[in-house]
Amino acid sequence: MCQRYLSLGSWIDRMSALAEYYDVPIGHIDGDQPLLLSDVVFSRRLISQDMILWWSPSGRLDLGGLEDDARPVEELPNTEFITPGCYSNVCLEVTVRNLSVNSVLHAMAVHELEGSGGTTAFDSVSHTIEEFGDGEVQRDLTLGESNMSPQAFGIIKSMVKAWLLDKVRYGFESPATLAIDHFWRWISSKASHMYDPSIHRFVHSLMRKIFIQLLAEFKRLGSQVVYADFSRLLLVTSKPPGTAHAYATYITTAVTSNELFQHIYLNTERFYDFLLFMDQANAGGIVCEDPLSVDPPEELVVEMRWNIQLFLPPAIQSEFSDLVRYFLLEMYNAAQKEGQRAPLRVLANGAPDATQRDVNKVRERDAVRDFISRRLTRKLFRAIENVQARVRAAIGDPEAERVLSFPVLPGSHLTLTAPAVELTKFACAVFALATPFENEVGLLTRNALELVGVRAFGEDAAFRNPCAPLRLSSVPCRHCDALRDFDFCRDADLLPRSGGGSSSSSSGGGGEGRPRWVCARCGAEHDRTAVEFELIERVHALERAAAQQDLRCSRCAQLRSDHVARVHDCGGSFGNTVNRKDVRRMLRTMVNVAITHDLGQLRVSTLFFFFLTFPLS
Repeated sequence: MCQRYLSLGSWIDRMSALAEYYDVPIGHIDGDQPLLLSDVVFSRRLISQDMILWWSPSGRLDLGGLEDDARPVEELPNTEFITPGCYSNVCLEVTVRNLSVNSVLHAMAVHELEGSGGTTAFDSVSHTIEEFGDGEVQRDLTLGESNMSPQAFGIIKSMVKAWLLDKVRYGFESPATLAIDHFWRWISSKASHMYDPSIHRFVHSLMRKIFIQLLAEFKRLGSQVVYADFSRLLLVTSKPPGTAHAYATYITTAVTSNELFQHIYLNTERFYDFLLFMDQANAGGIVCEDPLSVDPPEELVVEMRWNIQLFLPPAIQSEFSDLVRYFLLEMYNAAQKEGQRAPLRVLANGAPDATQRDVNKVRERDAVRDFISRRLTRKLFRAIENVQARVRAAIGDPEAERVLSFPVLPGSHLTLTAPAVELTKFACAVFALATPFENEVGLLTRNALELVGVRAFGEDAAFRNPCAPLRLSSVPCRHCDALRDFDFCRDADLLPRSGGGSSSSSSGGGGEGRPRWVCARCGAEHDRTAVEFELIERVHALERAAAQQDLRCSRCAQLRSDHVARVHDCGGSFGNTVNRKDVRRMLRTMVNVAITHDLGQLRVSTLFFFFLTFPLS
């Protein structure tokens, strides 16, 4: 209480500044302040333009009953770009912020990229009611499958521009900073009283087009995109270790100096001297702790983040980790010893000698080929023999059989029974990321599968990710508006920290075992209720898709155009467009996630739909 009393003065000053800037009585500023204040400012601007409000506290527009006739919209398009591989040059992890603000302010450039302008542009002039009544005016702006009123978008753009100018003029202490920092959350959150799905989808389309142009700009400057979403970039450069920091500063400055990206904030968070990347949840690399240093580090910092490892039996997870770490370090050492680390000889015309670089690359490839065919093969075979010996010795021992059994986790969707086979498939899938050596890795994989009694080209030899993902993209923090993709099955930061570890019986414990979903930027906890309702909405969307699906011809893939034909004109039979097995797997994953993360409402909704659809399951 004393601490609250001592901070009362600064709280009153802050609330007074907000009340004065947004022209709202200080006693009415409560609850979620950024959303409330943005709603008020937007509503006043709409009223000043003689537009009707759709203010609603329920997350659905209040259109006088017309909202009941609106058809459900599809999910927003995927904004994740992945390029798996093995990268020996410096990789940069870059944080992206203010993408939504930049996209709204530069919407005109997006329209020019689309090849349109004039009366269809975003900044077209306003019109009177009589002009709209005559039908001579385009009523909506369209961008892909999204559309919205040009007047409403013009108001949003002018509002954002005014907030940004005040933030630049008066600094970060300006009350306008609150609205700018939480702009995307205001657009995308159903907790906003002025939430409109068409505005949300339209701004998301703008962000996606600007984001694609941003990736193209990085590629033009010599970088390759390894992973990208709205909040994070992972780039591989053409630079060896020792020049990472200078190049990172150059490339971020060059991108933001472009007028199209001038309001985007880019910050390099981490450097990797070597990277193995399968997807966002499965990666490993050599972290560069001092990017300003030219000399190689005395002690290597290895980062290992392999979600597939958790789906192996607990007794052999260390075998997988040792194999991947050994492969990672040896590949890095080969690049360091045999790569282009010596200074290049300069020719008379000032160009470096390319033959020396080619010789170094050939020497590096030969060293890696020798490593894969000899030492890595022996180490993998030795690990397989150890696992097979432990499986034979565990027969009749309940405790040993328990640690050699496969765990059941929230994303489990495969039936795994042979520890040695799965260890071989998982490890070789990681080795296969080194695509320049696919022949050597392919030979290693065939020999290893033959050792465990599996045909190399059979169905059992194919690697399938054992974790079915369940993701919510671009979830904003309610305190700092930092975006984060929630991967409930693969993100270790979201899973509960249970000591026992590997069983699916992590539903107990009540509030003590409940994992805390903490923002990586500010440390505040995410709104669990809002996230749970988003997942429930996804269950309802899956239910609608299964109930309202079309029938598709199994031969020519054409949809059935009438309601009476039993076969298509081509003679093919009709089948469902939504796979029943996929629906079943998705619902099971939802139930497992609800149990693991203690989401009661999600569990009830999912189980109701599950038993309604699969009554005998």
